[in-house]
Amino acid sequence: MTRRINRDLGLRYLYQREASSGCLRSKTEVAMEKYSKLIRIWIVITALVLNVFGMLTACTTDSQPQDDSKMNAEEIRSFAISVPDEVLTDLNDRLERTRFPDQIPGTGWDYGMNREYLKELIEYWKDEFDWRDQEEKLNSFDHFKTAIDG
Repeated sequence: MTRRINRDLGLRYLYQREASSGCLRSKTEVAMEKYSKLIRIWIVITALVLNVFGMLTACTTDSQPQDDSKMNAEEIRSFAISVPDEVLTDLNDRLERTRFPDQIPGTGWDYGMNREYLKELIEYWKDEFDWRDQEEKLNSFDHFKTAIDG
């Protein structure tokens, strides 16, 4: 009898009963369901930021791209980040042309990205984010380029 009570008490700590269906679900499963939404948000935001940052930092002050394979091992060149206006205009045009899928009513974050949140994020990148200010902050640091074996 004692053994059965102990086993039942242990199960209470591992499982919780769903209010809607009355089914037992593991607490780990419930916790992962909560965190999976945060993880999806983080992945989408990170992908957007990396995509935009990658597009913008691809340009440097070098008007002619230099062949880095011809650099000798001791040569270290400095450079500054300078994104042409055409690149920023192209980015803004792409953001302007973003097409959003229909949101399934009442789902929010249950089936992927929340449409309204994504719209707010795109609006921020289009209208509020100041790349020139960020470029100035980044260029307050020294940047260098060299050939490294590997």
